[in-house]
Parts: sequence; structure tokens; C-alpha cells
Amino acid sequence: MAVRKVTVRHIGAGSTFKVATLLAFLGFIAWMAACLLVYYGLERAGVSAQDVEHVWVDLKGSAGSDAAAESALGRVLPQAQRHASRPVLGDSFAVGGLLDVVLAAGAISRGEAEGPVVVTTSSSNGFHLALVLGAAEADHGVS
Repeated sequence: MAVRKVTVRHIGAGSTFKVATLLAFLGFIAWMAACLLVYYGLERAGVSAQDVEHVWVDLKGSAGSDAAAESALGRVLPQAQRHASRPVLGDSFAVGGLLDVVLAAGAISRGEAEGPVVVTTSSSNGFHLALVLGAAEADHGVS
């Protein structure tokens, strides 16, 4: 395989500004999407943001998108303890959201998480999901 070394000697100030502005705009869009995702899930579940004590976040390992998700959750659910499976277990090969649902349900069943919990996940192909999970009431349990 042939190797060719290339050296960049000059990058114009205008190009740098355009790239920086575009990246900042994309970060803002990611932040807004994360906020809307969480608010929509809470609204659909009939849960107040103050009631949520735990949130499972599907971090991607990208500093920009992870920072946007953390920032959004910090503003929407400031009191909630955050959990992320990817930094501990590694890449889960497109089942990170499902893994977080299982971990959240396990914490609820063991009594480690009381009240409603939020699980957020998204994929690079545009699939976004926010679930609100909680323990079933005794008279409404599923058998």
C-alpha cells in the first residue's frame, strides 16, 4: 500500500471560523434535541421533572454529544443521579438503550431506585427514545 505524507501549511481564519461556528451550532442542536426528548418523555408519562431521582443516559463516547446530553440533563433533571453503562461495560453493539432499560428495571426491582426513572437513548441513524419506568402499584401489577 502506498503512503503519501501531506502537510497542511495554512488554514485560513475564515475557514476556521466557519468550522467552529458549524460545530457550535451542531452542539446546540444536539443539546436542544436532548432537552426535548426528556421533556416529551416526562410529559407522555405524566411525571414531573422533580419526581425523577435517577436517569440512565446512553453516552456515545463523543465529547461533543456526551457534553450536550449531560448539559441538557443537568438543566432538565438537576437532582437526578446519572448512570451510564457504556463507560463501565464498553460498547454494547447497538443495544445500549435496551441494556440501560434492563439495568434501570433491575435497580427498581431491588429497591435501589425509588420513584420514576428515566432512560434515554439515541442512535446515529436518527432513532431517539425516552422511557419513564417505575414500580407497578400493588393493585395494578402485571401477572
